[in-house]
Amino acid sequence: MRLPRIGRKGFSAVDMTPLVDVVFLLLIFFVLTSSYMVQPGIDIKLPKVTHSETVRHHRIEIVIDERGFKYMQGFKQELSPDELDKELSRIAREGVPVLIKADTNARLKHVVEVWDRCKVAGIGSDKLSIATEIAREE
Repeated sequence: MRLPRIGRKGFSAVDMTPLVDVVFLLLIFFVLTSSYMVQPGIDIKLPKVTHSETVRHHRIEIVIDERGFKYMQGFKQELSPDELDKELSRIAREGVPVLIKADTNARLKHVVEVWDRCKVAGIGSDKLSIATEIAREE
């Protein structure tokens, strides 16, 4: 007994649905797992220098914007002088290095004020640094 054949001889259809599903899932995976080089925080322009040392140890960053407002990691708003002194005392007890990041247009008196407050809190010169950006030669 012979069974009737359906369709043309040798014709086979490829179902594209599973392929589209796999490609879509791969796209979602790579979009969600990719890392972006966005640093959260205050947008400042660091002063440029020709020679600089690299500091590679864990540190607390104090940011001074061009208006002289002071910010610290973990704080989303400006620190008052009392809050800054309190945090610097805590940091001095822990012995964590401090990095001062001041905007290029920030007044020197604000940088010196933060440096002085760090010294008064007990943070030594070996634990205190100022951030700069290396100037490219063009």
